[in-house]
Amino acid sequence: MHKDFSRPPLLVFLMIAFLLAALFLVGLILVVAGMLLLVLAGRGKVRAGGVIIIGPLPILVATDKETAKLAVALTLAALAFFALIVAVYAGWMKP
Repeated sequence: MHKDFSRPPLLVFLMIAFLLAALFLVGLILVVAGMLLLVLAGRGKVRAGGVIIIGPLPILVATDKETAKLAVALTLAALAFFALIVAVYAGWMKP
């Protein structure tokens, strides 16, 4: 009476692609809303920063030192999370 509830790989891929597209759109909407709030408010200091990773070379872009430190910390956290996902997927670690 045991049924196999596994999904076909194409369906899983489409579900993940839809989830990533939805997350991308939510992020884009939040960024645009934040920029509009800053422009409409007309006050406050705008700080920005980011890290672009091309191969093994990280390129840091920031408006001040505090933002640069935050960008580096978030990048390291994201890389650690990505390494954890790869390790679990490759079977090196058990979830």
